[in-house]
Amino acid sequence: MGTYVYPNEETESIKYYGVYPVDFLIESVLEDGLDWFRSNPEAPNLVFGHLVNPLLSAKYGQSKIAEISEYIRSKKIRIFQSFPLDGEQSPCVSINLSSSTENIATAGLNDYYEDDDVLGSDDSIVSRTEVGYTSLSDNVLIGIHAVGGSDIVKYLYMLFLYILNSQREVFEEEGLLNLTYSATDMSRLNEYLPSNMYSRFITVNVLNFARFKKRTMPIIESIELTAEYE
Repeated sequence: MGTYVYPNEETESIKYYGVYPVDFLIESVLEDGLDWFRSNPEAPNLVFGHLVNPLLSAKYGQSKIAEISEYIRSKKIRIFQSFPLDGEQSPCVSINLSSSTENIATAGLNDYYEDDDVLGSDDSIVSRTEVGYTSLSDNVLIGIHAVGGSDIVKYLYMLFLYILNSQREVFEEEGLLNLTYSATDMSRLNEYLPSNMYSRFITVNVLNFARFKKRTMPIIESIELTAEYE
């Protein structure tokens, strides 16, 4: 059997192995979104433009958009990978992975694999790694917290939904598919948060295909058969 020769493809096309840190990606996207809102003069009207609707303009209008914008631009809004325990850190955002479940319908992907080949200078395969897949449904809880009043929680909620909606392609490029979300009314988790802190929670759901190395195999370049006759 002769040497295997395949087209010279970039092995870097497989970007990562293992379970993707969805909560870290969401943190990065929200931080970038806050920077965008603070630096782009058009951002406040893009996010809160509905407040100038004739039904809302008398109570809110452009003056309220300017007030919200100034508040967000002047305040440090911290993002934590845990629940905040100190009211002085308000306003702030918490990000927690609430669940991660392997999808039963696609569990068989663990038995399916593709090859990641290392090629020699003559495009012959030097070694081959089998790459397996696991399909996970991740639920990430984004908490928006503020002390003393609920209004800023509502406005940050609107802003973060705008950011998540506008950045769906970023998640898809990273292999996180079918992003959907749901939200709660104002609530308090007294066992985690200060009693005077208002909170609203967004649950983000994504489908994550985790890639991992199954095993690395040397390439067999030839097979010798010896036949014996009696």
